[in-house]
Amino acid sequence: MKALVLARGVALNVVANSYVAERGPFDHVWIRPAAGDAGTLSAAL
Repeated sequence: MKALVLARGVALNVVANSYVAERGPFDHVWIRPAAGDAGTLSAAL
């Protein structure tokens, strides 16, 4: 996989997100800007 999408509560961890974006195996990391528990779903294509 070359892309990673993060959403909801896991996307609030800035330290982990920056580590994955800089050192992880993914070419593209997208973090949904509106994290919340309102029942929304995210999908990566």
